[in-house]
Amino acid sequence: MPTIAKLPSGSWRAQARRKGRYVSETFLRRDDALRWSRLAELSVDRNETLVSARIGRLTKFGELVKPHIEDMTAVGKPPQRSKAATLEMLQRELEAIKITALDRERLIQFGRSQSEAGAGPVTLGIDIGTIGLVLSHAAAVHGLPISTEQVALARIALKRLGLIGKGTERDRSPTQDEVEAPIALFEGNERQIIPITRIIRFAIAAFIGQVHRAITRDDKDLAIKVQYPEVQVSFDCDVDSVATPLRLPGILPRSMDLSPLLAEAKRQLHAEADYLAEAQHLARFSALMEGSDTFVLPRVGACRLAPNDRSLSQPYDSAALKFRRRASCPRAIN
Repeated sequence: MPTIAKLPSGSWRAQARRKGRYVSETFLRRDDALRWSRLAELSVDRNETLVSARIGRLTKFGELVKPHIEDMTAVGKPPQRSKAATLEMLQRELEAIKITALDRERLIQFGRSQSEAGAGPVTLGIDIGTIGLVLSHAAAVHGLPISTEQVALARIALKRLGLIGKGTERDRSPTQDEVEAPIALFEGNERQIIPITRIIRFAIAAFIGQVHRAITRDDKDLAIKVQYPEVQVSFDCDVDSVATPLRLPGILPRSMDLSPLLAEAKRQLHAEADYLAEAQHLARFSALMEGSDTFVLPRVGACRLAPNDRSLSQPYDSAALKFRRRASCPRAIN
């Protein structure tokens, strides 16, 4: 039989002993203490995990988020900005949903509504994963009788529906309008200190150029490499702009001299943009490897440079492209 004792504060302490196990909780009302102690004894008889009264009163998903955050913060792993935002959203959207009602169908409904609201496959995957994380945390750490099987089934269903998946990789270069949109956003911020617009432009310019496949009127299959206009002119200034944030206090040791690294970066960028030297090196390398049965090399052949030295063409070799697929054709003649 459980023991119920009234404390000097007026509260009631319930004590339950069963099969060598002991547990106690304090309640404001005697009926609550008696009810909990009987449930505790029943849990022991069923070989179930004893749950504290505070955790046992949590019946809705939104109520599980706070203990999860508190537990992770207590061990020095508080949710960072992205995860904190996800937890806040889930607490808001699923606050009134009972844990027992959070089944496969309800989770699929949640996934559909989030997708209609604009959540992409990766974002929705993170949301469903976080729901499973909160539930598994409550079960493992606090002993709540919760199963994450429904979350796993919902994830499979949402993946089959195309609502959860990997991020799509861009298969084209951004248009000028797409590039200018973030640049205009940062330029309009008067409190922006780091020259992020120059960093964006530098990141785009770092590709140096593009490679296209072309077939001439006389049926020659060529790979044509076109350099972005004025890219060489901006190399030095762009490297200096990228280095500016590195000089902010606390980023790098004061004794560290960036000058040699910056100078080498500028030298390599200028060398990368020298298409005439590139053609000569490629021809020399092909000559040295001539007759090899192991390597398939792109041929320089009839190399032509435009007057401004911004384009380079050579015969397009599908075998060479296939051999160097990971590096791709642009790198094969880069």
